[in-house]
Amino acid sequence: MPRPADAGPATRGCVRSTTTRRAALLDRLDALGRSPLRRPARPTCYGDRVQVTAERVHTAYGVDLAALWPRLWLILPEPAVRQVQATHDSFAAGARLATWAVGYAVLACWWWPAALVAVCCAAVARSCARAALDAFAELIEATVDVHARELAERVGLIWADSAAPGHEVGGHGVLGHEVGGRMSELFRKTE
Repeated sequence: MPRPADAGPATRGCVRSTTTRRAALLDRLDALGRSPLRRPARPTCYGDRVQVTAERVHTAYGVDLAALWPRLWLILPEPAVRQVQATHDSFAAGARLATWAVGYAVLACWWWPAALVAVCCAAVARSCARAALDAFAELIEATVDVHARELAERVGLIWADSAAPGHEVGGHGVLGHEVGGRMSELFRKTE
C-alpha cells in the first residue's frame, strides 16, 4: 500500500484535504478547550473535562480553582447557584441512567432483550452526561469570570474603588495573575 507521499496526484489531494480538515477540526476543538490531543490525566473523560476548566482558569487568572470554588460558592447570588445546581443535577441524572444500563446489562444474562435496553440506556446516559458536564464546566468558568473579582474584594486583596493601593490597573475588569496567585496562597493556607 503506497504511503500518502508516494501516492498519485488524486490520492495526494485527498490526503491533503483530509489533513486540512482534521487540522481545522483540531483548531476548533482546541479553541473550545476540548482538544483530543491532550493525554488523559483522569480516569474518565468527565474528569478530564473538569481538569481542562481548572487549567483554563489557572491560565487566565493564576488562581487554583479547587481552592477558589468553595469560597466562591458562598458568595454566589441565588440565580447563579440555581443554574449551577441545575447543570449538576442534569449530570447526576445521566449517571443514574448509566446505573440503570448496568442493571439491564446484568438482566440480559437471563433475558436477551434487556441487552437492547442496556445499550440504549448507556448511549443516552453518555450523551446526557457529556452535555451536562460541558454545560457545568462552562458555568464554573463563567462564574469565576464574573465573581472572582468580587471575592478578591471581599477578602481584602483588592479594593472596590480604583484609587485604593494595590488595585488592578483601570479599576475594573478581570482578575489579574498577581491577585489570583495571592488568592490561591490565601485559600490554600500556605505561608
